[in-house]
Amino acid sequence: VCLARRKYSCVVGNGMNRVYWLVVQMNSRPVVCMLSGGGLGLVLGTVVQWPWLDWLVPVCLFMMLFPAMMQMDPAALKRITDKPLPFLAALLTNMVLAPLIIWGLTSLAPSHVDTAVLQGLTLFGLIPCGSMIPAFTIMSRGNVTLVTAIMAASMLLGVVAVPMWSGLILGSDVGAPMILLKQMLVVIVVPFVLAQVLKRYLAKLRKERAEAIRTGISLMPGIGLFWIGFIMFLRNGNMVIQAPELLLWVGAPAITHLMLLLGLALGMSWLLRLSREDNVAYMFACTTRNIAASMALAAATFGELTTLIVVMTGPFVQMPFVITQLNVQKRRADKAKEALDAEPEIQTAP
Repeated sequence: VCLARRKYSCVVGNGMNRVYWLVVQMNSRPVVCMLSGGGLGLVLGTVVQWPWLDWLVPVCLFMMLFPAMMQMDPAALKRITDKPLPFLAALLTNMVLAPLIIWGLTSLAPSHVDTAVLQGLTLFGLIPCGSMIPAFTIMSRGNVTLVTAIMAASMLLGVVAVPMWSGLILGSDVGAPMILLKQMLVVIVVPFVLAQVLKRYLAKLRKERAEAIRTGISLMPGIGLFWIGFIMFLRNGNMVIQAPELLLWVGAPAITHLMLLLGLALGMSWLLRLSREDNVAYMFACTTRNIAASMALAAATFGELTTLIVVMTGPFVQMPFVITQLNVQKRRADKAKEALDAEPEIQTAP
């Protein structure tokens, strides 16, 4: 009996070690994680659709957002007020420059392009700060507090800015206030409050137990990223197979918009002489779009085709762009850590 128990424990232990290794790899290699999840979803999407998976998206988002909220320090908000330029520059980019860029791109479209395509692209460009940027920031070892502050302020200002810009560009108002406020509650307020409660609970535990829980929470983003990619491509992969030419009309201006934002963010980051951590937060806050809010606005204001256009920009335009950027930022973070570890320790004279 003792030998059987020991053998069973060894098997379970080895299995758990392999699972732990796999989860660590998912967090350290986000591109491979996203490609594997998205590829699996794209293949299965040709056979099944499984609409019930849409209910798991909030769970996956929570898995990606909660670890970032655990690392957010409310006291660090004072540093943002002491050095507000990155915060203000991000708001300027999100509220003024990004809408102007998408306005210019849609105005260059040929006359035969469907109005629904232009409406979907405009909504894609108007609403900044995707829900997953705190997770991407923490995976790149960036300033989580700064990116969360930019995200919250952009959602609040978007209550006024999005209807104003949609009226100027599209000639029709969109019901943005309640959608953006609801998303802010779900994406920022609830995870932040739960994180503060858990921090207080962990402070009462033994150090080893608390560290084990923190380690487990820190590995959640990789799992959430895999399943987000799987669900997005499984649910939307057939769109490209059925209408590949539509992806061309959507993908070209959408990726141009993101590339222009990336160039603008790089220039502003260089001018402001941002630290690497602040640069990571600033880049993600300025170059990601809020696909979930855009989809909700499209469904509430425009037709089905406009909503379809917005849906296509998520897995086929923004996700590859952001994952590539995440990979670059993560490599920079790893090199910075290696350089810091390689520095010789300064020994003081006795």
